[in-house]
Amino acid sequence: ENDELSAPKRAKTAPKSGLDSDGNDRPCIAQQSSDHDTEVCEDPPKAEHDKHADALSLFGGPEFADEIDDLDNDILLSNIALNLSSTEQTGPPISEHLAKIINSKLANELDITKLKEILSRYQRPQNCEEIYVPKVNPEIWQKLKPYAKKSDIKLANLQDTIIKGLSSLATSMNTLLECRETKTIPDYKAIIPQMLDTTALFGHLWNEISYKRKHAIRPILHPDFKPLCSRSHKFGPLLFGEDLAKTALDVRNSSKAVASLTT
Repeated sequence: ENDELSAPKRAKTAPKSGLDSDGNDRPCIAQQSSDHDTEVCEDPPKAEHDKHADALSLFGGPEFADEIDDLDNDILLSNIALNLSSTEQTGPPISEHLAKIINSKLANELDITKLKEILSRYQRPQNCEEIYVPKVNPEIWQKLKPYAKKSDIKLANLQDTIIKGLSSLATSMNTLLECRETKTIPDYKAIIPQMLDTTALFGHLWNEISYKRKHAIRPILHPDFKPLCSRSHKFGPLLFGEDLAKTALDVRNSSKAVASLTT
């Protein structure tokens, strides 16, 4: 009988990690003997274990476990809320004039003519072979529906914009390195406009990706609110605008007005 009970006693001294030798969660196991039932359940439920692990990760790791255990629940929750705050960390301010230029590059969309003009200025450096836009395999491309081809072309165009931006950065860095090597003063009048072009390209990408995020959410919206995903509704710090209730009401009223005109 002592031999039969020895296994569950050893189970109580299992590692505190909550994992078995294979790296899996150890379940609570009810073991029965002829004389009495023995339940071995040393580990907390997985959900509680995960919550505890999340709290540890927020405070830096297991070395803070004792400190967390000593915290009052309200204080603990306040600390977690503070760590989950959406407040963005920022760096030191830059030149006010430069900041205005950069902000304008993001706030104002590039028209197609200006975009093509910037894209035409920059080519991939010959020895940067990894800068490329992957093409769809011909065997797959010919099987795609027109809407799928159109969607892929739009994404490939964004990748091409990234490539132009990277090429611009690469040539700017190369120019600076050459000046350092030859101990000459860089031609800032040539380099800075080039870097501002790169900023404009990244601003274009930022805008396009934001609209694509809205488009990806569109299928799950109520039909009355799908117009919120159109380009006529600008995004801000919140993807669908700061006053969503007002915007949604305006969109619904507009949809009703259009419907009344067509019935």
